[in-house]
Amino acid sequence: MGTFGGHALPGCFFLFIGLWHVIQIYRRYYQCKRDNLIYTTSTWFPIDCCCGKLKEFPVEVVVKIFLISVAFSLEIFTGSHHGVFDSPGNEQHATMFFFFGVTGVFEILLYYKASFPPLLNYVGYTLSFSVEFVLFKFHLHGRSDMDVLLHTLLLFVIGACILSVLVEMKYQHHVLASLTSNYVIMVQGSWFLHIGFILYNPIPGAVAWDQESHRQMMSVTSYFAWHTGFNLLIIVIIGTVISYIYRKKYGYEDEDSTAMKRLIHTNSNGQTIVNMNDDSEEEAEF
Repeated sequence: MGTFGGHALPGCFFLFIGLWHVIQIYRRYYQCKRDNLIYTTSTWFPIDCCCGKLKEFPVEVVVKIFLISVAFSLEIFTGSHHGVFDSPGNEQHATMFFFFGVTGVFEILLYYKASFPPLLNYVGYTLSFSVEFVLFKFHLHGRSDMDVLLHTLLLFVIGACILSVLVEMKYQHHVLASLTSNYVIMVQGSWFLHIGFILYNPIPGAVAWDQESHRQMMSVTSYFAWHTGFNLLIIVIIGTVISYIYRKKYGYEDEDSTAMKRLIHTNSNGQTIVNMNDDSEEEAEF
């Protein structure tokens, strides 16, 4: 990753996946509200525009595995000289991509109902982010102060990714847990991109950052805070737009109406049933 492209590739990957998941999480959430169903999260989402069996096939997972395989191959290729692989940095990057690729394989196997624990995909992502954390923690020896600061802030985000995935695994019916995990993934992606522009700016004539300037390092921490706020703003805007679409176009009902539907319903004999307690089967007929 000692180039702009090396930071832009994983940055775009994390940012795109996070954005895609946020959109699909909101869509699923409002569809569940509209249909009076319980929201359940997942680590991948079907692509509705596909036809036939592809509509339910994990196309997203296949694309992820393909992109990760390309990134892995590029790290091996660029780290080899005269037929010998001799780049420890590329070795670490390839290792990171490998673990995310293996997690994608877990998702495919679970889709085909392989005999694995049902939450293996979440365990895989927890392991992948943990490996990424360890690799970057010991990736900074001999670097400039600016480089160390940039990647230390990245470590904070990776740690948040680990915790958020574990929370999402625990609370699979809470939309906030799903949004939080993908929020920190988006922050990781946008910060990866910003690191690339600071350390390896590809714009011709761009002024290079002073790698030892304390003043510029103070600015870096401010930029990082802006990334956290900007990505949160994007998620709020996406949620607002999708909520408006479902209210106007699909006519989903608000939470009070949905709760009332669950409380009062009509049985097959036309009798009105009132559920007296959500935690019991006690009902009253009228």
